Amino acid sequence: MPADDAVTAVSVREVSMAYGKGAPVLADISFEVREGEFLCLVGPSGCGKSTLFNAVAGLLQPSAGSITIAGDDVTGAPGHVGYMMQKDLLVPWRTVLGNITLGASLRGVRNDEVTARARQMANDYGLGDFLSHYPRALSGGMRQRVAFMRTLATEHDVVLLDEPFGALDAQTRFAMQTWITDVWRDTGRTIVFITHDVDEALFLSDRVVVFSPRPGRIVDDIDVDIARPRSVATLTTPTFMELKQRILTTLHHPEDGR
Repeated sequence: MPADDAVTAVSVREVSMAYGKGAPVLADISFEVREGEFLCLVGPSGCGKSTLFNAVAGLLQPSAGSITIAGDDVTGAPGHVGYMMQKDLLVPWRTVLGNITLGASLRGVRNDEVTARARQMANDYGLGDFLSHYPRALSGGMRQRVAFMRTLATEHDVVLLDEPFGALDAQTRFAMQTWITDVWRDTGRTIVFITHDVDEALFLSDRVVVFSPRPGRIVDDIDVDIARPRSVATLTTPTFMELKQRILTTLHHPEDGR
């Protein structure tokens, strides 16, 4: 968990979003993510979490408000974060190594440097024996590992993960949660993670930000004061259960939130 005096990695200030003359999607969103923090966003479907990610990634221009990364105003400017969506979007004709290096290569990083780092990451995190395999030969969990390694290989300090484990079965999902916390701990990246799964949010994160139904607004911001490393036993501790009840209550009664 980042120290109290940690540097702010991402600052979202009074961001609102509406498409044309339609109903607003986001309403006055403000929060900060500290450097090295693992923060989860939780909220009902359609509340604007993915829209917010697209704004942070610079793919959408907010209707109002600003977004800064490491102190620089990046509102509406792409190319400042790593971004992984729920679908792995692996290129079927490229090997695991080719997929991991794809994003970094497109950014103009020298190919030999990218390849060397990709091989090292793959060896460190369980993909070393699969570098010459093609996506069709990989399980769902392995494909997501490759997609995450590709995101890390772009070398952005801030990584956005939009429900990357949503399509996985329960056992694979838990294994991936444990795996990704190990990678996060080792790399020191700042991670913002969208999920509908409250257990997943609490297991992974330092903080959970809870959104209301559309138009999305923040109705709670919760510090997850649970020691790391976490395990299956964490899921039944009193603190975990209290925080889970708080989030579920807020999701069902957002009018009672802050």
